[in-house]
Amino acid sequence: MGEHRRIPSVTGLIGRMRENLPPAYVGLFPGREGAPVRIGGYWDRDFTKAASEDPALLRSCFDRIGFPAYNPSMLHCCAQLLSLVPESDFQFDLYPDGSLGDVFGLSMSFNDVLPRAAAEFMENGFGASVMTLLEQWGLADDRWHRIAGASTGIAVPVEDRDGSPISLALTIRFNFAKVKFKAGLPVSAKFYLHLSAAKLPRQPRPEREARQQ
Repeated sequence: MGEHRRIPSVTGLIGRMRENLPPAYVGLFPGREGAPVRIGGYWDRDFTKAASEDPALLRSCFDRIGFPAYNPSMLHCCAQLLSLVPESDFQFDLYPDGSLGDVFGLSMSFNDVLPRAAAEFMENGFGASVMTLLEQWGLADDRWHRIAGASTGIAVPVEDRDGSPISLALTIRFNFAKVKFKAGLPVSAKFYLHLSAAKLPRQPRPEREARQQ
């Protein structure tokens, strides 16, 4: 209740984010401590590359929106991660008093990896580079080598709403790896998968095919 009172602080932050921090989504977490509003967006290839080469670009972004919870080590860590990936995402938490929290989320996008390329990606691609770095930082263990086995695409026979037999294509793909920085330190990492389902076109019946021939 009363969340409308937070609109000015949210719109104010969004206004400050316009340059190099393009906002793309807003979410409210009323059940979390402090009930933060999460604001995030996506960095394209040009910015991701530029920030990986010059961490001062990140510093200027943080200073402009009033995010104080960073240090030179965090900027260096972010630049290391950004140097490994073509695109990235970012997240901040905004609290009811209008202050930004001390947590920064940085995600490395793996959305373009098809299931058939998952094993190679996690062995020799930039997915392997990201996860190796996170393991070196103590944010992951060697179980990340098994992640490729979770990415798959299969056809599952089911019944349609009218009872007729159809097939669904179930696909599990890589989504992104996210690193959470708190008070300037990398404290946790998560690997996200994306499950999707789509109805496959019905195959023509044999008798219909025979008549068409």
